[in-house]
Amino acid sequence: EDPEVRALVDMAPAPLSDPRFLRVDSGRFRLGLFDSLDFETGTPESWTRVGRGWAPAFTGEWRWEPVDVTGYDPKTERYSVVFTPESSFSNKTKSVTRLNLLFETEDRVMHAR
Repeated sequence: EDPEVRALVDMAPAPLSDPRFLRVDSGRFRLGLFDSLDFETGTPESWTRVGRGWAPAFTGEWRWEPVDVTGYDPKTERYSVVFTPESSFSNKTKSVTRLNLLFETEDRVMHAR
């Protein structure tokens, strides 16, 4: 059971008259909880075979940097990536979620949904 989902379920309900009733504290929940697989066009295995893409990295500001995708861990649902020599983080490795990985063959509009 996901502890973040449990925290959401266990939150005391606010009365309808409370101005916080419709407020969601997005800082408490990771973005992946709100992701929909309805827009996913591939499997982790098929995406891993693509092999190239972009992942966010911080260099004073957040930017998408080129990466090579080296694997996928089904237990953590994360992809392993290595930043390419063209990136600001050449040869550094990172583990990223699907939302933080844009594959080179992927439709950018669909990824943003």
